[in-house]
Amino acid sequence: MRIPLLFAILVGLLLCTQSHGADLTTTVREEQPTVDAAAITKATLSNFLALELTRVTFDVLEADQVEAVVEQKIVAWAGGVPSEGERAEIGRQLLAEGSYYLTSLSYLIQAGGAIFPDGRPEASQAGDALVRIDALQRRLANGIAAGEDVSAVLLEAEEIRALTEGHDVPPPGFGPLAHHAEMLKRAWTRARQGIAL
Repeated sequence: MRIPLLFAILVGLLLCTQSHGADLTTTVREEQPTVDAAAITKATLSNFLALELTRVTFDVLEADQVEAVVEQKIVAWAGGVPSEGERAEIGRQLLAEGSYYLTSLSYLIQAGGAIFPDGRPEASQAGDALVRIDALQRRLANGIAAGEDVSAVLLEAEEIRALTEGHDVPPPGFGPLAHHAEMLKRAWTRARQGIAL
């Protein structure tokens, strides 16, 4: 009598243990980050446009060719998100050319070739400009690594370039990048509406 009773108790305990074990099991779900396709596309488009306008600054591209080059990108994306590889390549090129631009400004100032506006000692203006350029180099690299729109970095570089040419503020239309915002707006509208040039 004792063995069957002991067996029944053991079976009961085993069933209870399995039941409790099942209750303690949790399902772990890995949350996927939400992808904002429009934000990614717009940031990439803005960076590509900034890259092309920087090339105009260095006479690598004619100003009147920029919109056609940007249009080709929009058509190639066909309303989709640019691939990760293409975004990385645009970032790589922008980092190289944007850094070259900032380095060129730094060399100009260090070599004494800048003509700063009157009103403050030249040494103070030169020192301040060099500090800003160093900060812009970091912002450019960090922003590109994070996949962000870094056009503001290059626009600030244009402000420094205007200072080195004797302007307190950039004159209207100073440099190709001055047209970035309006060109981006037109390009983004076309991209969203599927309208070609």
